[in-house]
This record gives sequence, structure tokens and C-alpha cells, in this order.
Amino acid sequence: MNGRIRSLGASVALAALLAGGPALAAGDTTTADAKVETRTTVITTKKAEPAVPEQQGAAITDELEDAEETVRGAKAAIAKMKGNAELTGLMQRAKGIYIVPEFAKGAIVVGGWGGEGVLLTRNGSGWSGPAFYDIAAVSAGAEIGFTSGTVAYLLLSDSALDEFRTDESFSLGANAELTVVDFSAQAKATLGDKDIVVWSDTEGAYVGAGGSVSDINWDAEANNAYYRKDVTVRQILNGEVQSPNMSLQDALSG
Repeated sequence: MNGRIRSLGASVALAALLAGGPALAAGDTTTADAKVETRTTVITTKKAEPAVPEQQGAAITDELEDAEETVRGAKAAIAKMKGNAELTGLMQRAKGIYIVPEFAKGAIVVGGWGGEGVLLTRNGSGWSGPAFYDIAAVSAGAEIGFTSGTVAYLLLSDSALDEFRTDESFSLGANAELTVVDFSAQAKATLGDKDIVVWSDTEGAYVGAGGSVSDINWDAEANNAYYRKDVTVRQILNGEVQSPNMSLQDALSG
């Protein structure tokens, strides 16, 4: 019995010696019990916080509301334009029409003039859905204290229409081959042979039409929000996507 106890004690002592590390093995006189430490490491696992998705819904809703407001403004402009017999005749011949319902100072560029507009073009089935473009100008109407108003561009030639079809950013004034005239300032008999006729519901709102337009840009956010998917210029103007609202097409056709 005592022998087994001594044997057990020796085994415990040996285990303590091994646990004590090199210091004990080298003959350190400190007792094994003092050198043996019990360490407890608690490992906790925290679930990763789920990534918060980018809140894009509000931005898309704002873009859609702005686009729909532009459409309503363009429809009102068409009704006003049809009150002029000469202008109505030009609209019936136009290959496309770009309408900016609210052309105002500081709307797009600080210190300049601009706004958001919609382009509709004739195609095999009538009129295309609206394609949204932003426009900026350097000095439109500044000379007469113009504050805001509607501006429309009647595109009477294929060359004028191609500016919108082929480029997502362009300047009407940069193309010397295009003739851009103001409807209110030009003799009615000579309007038909021009590329672009500019009309405004505010007299003199578009002073220097050819040179002041500096930037027209395809508005991808507005177009994608309005059509509820990614769309291109060609898809809209070729009638390859269904317009969610036919009010502009109906107004132009009626």
C-alpha cells in the first residue's frame, strides 16, 4: 500500500517537473507546485453584424418623382405650343422635340442656366417614349432679367436629331453645320429650312440660342428610374422599351 502511494507520488512529481518547463529540468529548486500554473483561455465567438445594404430606395424614388414632374411639365408645354398655329405646323413636321419645362438660373450650373428636359422622336409607331437629358447654358436670358420658363427645341433635320442619338454629352452650338434659330425672332417663312427652332413661353428667354448652349447630357439616373430598369438612348428612341406613361405621346399625336 505505502509502496503504491510512493509510486503514485513519484509519478505526480515527474508530471509536475515536465509541466514546469526548462527551469525545473535544469535543476531549479523552486517546487513544482509553485511553477505549475493553470491558465484558462475563454474564446468567445461573436456573430458578424449583417452588412447594412445601401439605402438606394429613397434616391430612386426622388429620381422617379423628378422625372414624372418633368413629364407633366412637358405635357403642359405641348398644350401651350399648340395654341400657336405656326408652331403647330412645325411640330407636325419635326423629327424630334426636346422640351425643358423649367429652364432657370442656377438649375444645373452655378451662375448659369439650365434644367432637365425630355426628348421624343418620331419612329415607325408614332412617337418614342421620353428620353431625359440635362441642359446647361452660359448666359441664356441674363441680359433681360429672365428668371425661368419653358424652352423647347424643334428638331427639323436628321442632323439635329443625330446629335441626341449618337452622343450622351454634346453642345448644340459646337456644331457649325446646324442652324439654330429663335422662333420669336425669325421670320416665319424661313423657319422651315432650319435644323433647330427654339421656342420659349417667355419672350427673349433664349437670347443667343446658337452660342449659349454649352452642355446637354444624358441623364442615366432619371431614365433608369422612369423606366424601372437600365435603358439606353437607342432603346428609348427606337421604341424598344415600353413607356410607363403615354401622356406625352398622346399629346403630340392629338
